[in-house]
Amino acid sequence: EGVLRCGVPNKYGFSISNDVTGEKEGISVDFCKAVAAAVLGPDYQVDLIEVTSITRFTSLAGREIDLLIWGDTHTMERDFHEARAQVGFQFTDPYFYDGLGFAG
Repeated sequence: EGVLRCGVPNKYGFSISNDVTGEKEGISVDFCKAVAAAVLGPDYQVDLIEVTSITRFTSLAGREIDLLIWGDTHTMERDFHEARAQVGFQFTDPYFYDGLGFAG
């Protein structure tokens, strides 16, 4: 308890290991820490779990992670029945715009 398990990608700018410190950093890491602080309070802890485009939804459906911070597009299909995970998911409002679309 007291730990938020976030599924994050291994992508530059989103979640990548710092060569000097060895710590993960990026927007996905920052977002995970912000949600953890808001939900768990100032003594929050996070567990950053690397997921891939293949494992991200199945990890969430299987409760291996509590929160997926990937930047996926929100589709009606993913709301009701994502193919690999065989379940639907709730998406946030968009928090990242890349010029081609939005993710949330």
